[in-house]
Amino acid sequence: MPRSFFGRRAASRAEPKRCSRARFTGGRLARLVCALFAWTLAGTVSAQKRRPEPVGDPFAEEVLRPPRDLEAIPFPLTLGKQTTVLSGPLRPDGQVDYLRYLNDQAARGATEQNNAAVSLVRALGPANLNPDQQQALLKSLGIESLADRGSFFIPLADYIHRRLEQSGRMGDGAEEMEKYRVQFEKSIFEPWSTLDAPALAGWLAANEAPIRVLREAAGRSQFFLPLLTEHPTETIRNAVPPVGFESAGWLWQMLLVNVNHSFGERDFALACDDLRALDRLSSGLAQTLDLATPMNYETSIVQLCEVERAAANSGKLSAAEIRKLRDLIARMPPVEVMTPRWRAYQRFLVLDTLVDDLRAGATIERAADSAEPCEFGPLLRAAGRWRTSSDEAARTLNQWCDRLERSESAAGVNPRAPKLAALAAQQKQLEGDLNSWRAAVQDLFGTPAVRARLLAAQRFEQTLLAPALVGARSAARARTLWQLTQIACALAAYRAEHGAFPRDLKALAPPDAAEPRGDLYHGTPFVYEPTVEGYRLYSMGENGRDDRGRDTWDEERQYQQDDISIEFPPPSSDLRPEATPDFSGGGFF
Repeated sequence: MPRSFFGRRAASRAEPKRCSRARFTGGRLARLVCALFAWTLAGTVSAQKRRPEPVGDPFAEEVLRPPRDLEAIPFPLTLGKQTTVLSGPLRPDGQVDYLRYLNDQAARGATEQNNAAVSLVRALGPANLNPDQQQALLKSLGIESLADRGSFFIPLADYIHRRLEQSGRMGDGAEEMEKYRVQFEKSIFEPWSTLDAPALAGWLAANEAPIRVLREAAGRSQFFLPLLTEHPTETIRNAVPPVGFESAGWLWQMLLVNVNHSFGERDFALACDDLRALDRLSSGLAQTLDLATPMNYETSIVQLCEVERAAANSGKLSAAEIRKLRDLIARMPPVEVMTPRWRAYQRFLVLDTLVDDLRAGATIERAADSAEPCEFGPLLRAAGRWRTSSDEAARTLNQWCDRLERSESAAGVNPRAPKLAALAAQQKQLEGDLNSWRAAVQDLFGTPAVRARLLAAQRFEQTLLAPALVGARSAARARTLWQLTQIACALAAYRAEHGAFPRDLKALAPPDAAEPRGDLYHGTPFVYEPTVEGYRLYSMGENGRDDRGRDTWDEERQYQQDDISIEFPPPSSDLRPEATPDFSGGGFF
């Protein structure tokens, strides 16, 4: 039986011994709690009697200060591989500068000429960048400057407002925006021509320069965006990519619309160039360091695959062009988000969080020493006695991170379902251990080393383990959709030649038969079901059950149906992901 966080096997004790120990532990715990309550109450009363007049509250003055004041507390860890992992570079307060290390590692080999992020910044322009971080961003990318005005990206909302101002029709704003909204909702999901949506074609024409810059970026081998903070003394906890997902989302939506426009105008070569630009932007942003990256990347893959399938089934491509499209898709696999750099970012993030926790604990101890005239004095002095072994906390945290790295690496190897299940079981067990009564007792009365291990486990579970599980599942879904989209293109090519879809996948002749048919979760074939108008193609997902292509919560059987499916004809527009432009905010959500 696997060991719990506390290192004991629950089934290894005899029943009578377990009951007697529970009675002994319960009685001891009750006596300790009563003694602590009486001691705290007595200290509070005596402090109130000694206090001649109201004074300032050291608890509020010392503990509840801005986080930046914690830097006055000395760095609480000993530099070393088992504690801080790195010995440099160092910040002025002695803390390891993880942010600088990650940026230096990511910038290796990136130049202004081969870095696709440079093209992204040039396409966005200064208006779509954080003004507080703009100079630091340009310096790190090797860009001398950006002109205040130029051929930069124009969000759809800004384009509409400019047209209304130029025509003097601001009073017709609601009607005009509704027209664009209807055209946009159609163009985001299927090929369209200028005759279908002339207003939207005008928006793309106004953005021809940034679109051309992004097409050129598809051939660049590097993608480096630094992590920056608003204040130079802030740590990696406060760092964010200078180009946020909101600004990148605006460009992403525009490129999706542009791809469909190229397919609708039957310019196959240009459409392929636009697809490469889309893939370069999404895969590059997947290399940025942010805990929301895996989920955002999965969303982008979902939309990109839907555009590719819509083009293949539009009837505007020949069988030969559909096969070329399939080959292009095969050369653009989803990138693995959980890279070594991503894992290092996760580890450093939680280490910085731990350092702030330890410094906060030192602040409480300092407040306890000066809290005699305060009614919180006895409680603070008690907190001062519950010290934490700093180095032990860091060593324990690194041991948890090492275990997580092994689990994440295993979760990326097929078949993935057993590895994902093991990672989920690890998260569930640790969460249960941390919420148990034993953890509460150790937090109150444990030795410094015990409390250190408990603090490390808490920070690990909250900051790393849960997001890692979500990220591993997102990566598996994204790659499965990529596989299904290749098969969908093979089916579309078959229909273009034979006038109908095949009865089963075995009817696909080479080269279509070479499509990936193995389900990466369990290694089983994908399920293909012909329908009256088309087909349903799906993977049975992580749970391995055939849920008929459904991905919803089953109320009757009380479990999550997690099939990953594609259908032709596709679901109605009301079931598709929300992609309506937010005109009030100036972007897309």
